[in-house]
Amino acid sequence: MIEDNAKKEKYTQIFLGSMGFLLGLSMIYKSFTEGFISEFGIFICLLNAILIILYLMRDFSNEIPFSKIQSIRVKNRLGNVYLKIKLTNNRARYVRGAFTKEKLENFLAEEFQKNSLSPTRV
Repeated sequence: MIEDNAKKEKYTQIFLGSMGFLLGLSMIYKSFTEGFISEFGIFICLLNAILIILYLMRDFSNEIPFSKIQSIRVKNRLGNVYLKIKLTNNRARYVRGAFTKEKLENFLAEEFQKNSLSPTRV
């Protein structure tokens, strides 16, 4: 069971991405009325469309059975420790939280031993 605000974050990021996309469209529309094409507006639209697609490809479920997990990695990016859970359907679930890397690795090793899964998947 994963307890975080992932679904709220998903909807917030998709909303902000669509607002950015609409901003880019408005910049392109305004540039057409003035007689030129806004490359910056096109860039903003493409960037936000890519971000929306990437967020739609992520998994945000709260319960993940061990049979659906392909691999789990503990990542540390800019001092933020999080889990990257790669699922068998080629989606990823990112879990951020207040934990240390050592405690998390020990917990995962214990859970995999309890469920008789190979530790090479951790």
